[in-house]
Amino acid sequence: MASLKLSTEYTFQGAIWRLEVDPEQGWLAVEVRNAETLQVSFSVIDGHTGKVILNHFRLPDPWWVSLAALQDQLLYLQGFEKTQHLGLPKGVTAIDCRTQEVLFTLLHMQWVKSQKNGLVLADSVGIHHLVHPRSGALLPSDAKALKQKISGLEKATRAWQRPVQHSPESPYFQGLADFILEGEGHRPEQEIAYLETETFFCVGYHLKKENDRFMNFLVTYTLGGEPLGKLCLSQDAGAPGEPGFFTLGGKLFVLPEKSKLVGYSFPKASN
Repeated sequence: MASLKLSTEYTFQGAIWRLEVDPEQGWLAVEVRNAETLQVSFSVIDGHTGKVILNHFRLPDPWWVSLAALQDQLLYLQGFEKTQHLGLPKGVTAIDCRTQEVLFTLLHMQWVKSQKNGLVLADSVGIHHLVHPRSGALLPSDAKALKQKISGLEKATRAWQRPVQHSPESPYFQGLADFILEGEGHRPEQEIAYLETETFFCVGYHLKKENDRFMNFLVTYTLGGEPLGKLCLSQDAGAPGEPGFFTLGGKLFVLPEKSKLVGYSFPKASN
């Protein structure tokens, strides 16, 4: 019988707060926040091999910084104001993931997006600038044209897939709910998350308990309907949250706990 096989497991010293991916590289950036020590750290993992490229990297400012993007082996971080205008985005820093070298920090800049010819950043008055991705040097650009092209970067690639959420109003919800009831004996509550790859599909759902708490499950099947595995992502959640799974670099990644990331190898496709 085919099955998902555990391939990698990571435990962080804090809560996984934010994830960013480079789909072309198959790399995953993880932002971890420890509320007790007020420390934020960043790690980068090769989704194909499971190797940790950047491990618990920290900037001198231990808290007021967050992930912006991961691209071409470079990690971009967004700083935030911590004095007069608390939490206002302020300053973009670039780090080479392999050498851990800080390539540049552009104060008073805010991350907007990345595109083929450079990074788009906004200054303190909202004017958009095109910046070289490694040096931080300003490149010739039309600020007005840059602003008009903003559409939120989302690379369409099967190397990086996130589940689609289906609410009870979705035309697919009832079919998925019936499938879960027949296969697992559970009647799901609220949204159902669905993700399909070339060899298997995943269904994430919530089961309401008597005390108005929730259990969150993830079930996986081959495209032919053969069960591959069942995981309980949370046994006592206060409310249904975001789907705690995605695929990257030929693996299914799952967040079973706030501080843990687990990777499973895909089953091989049938010839």
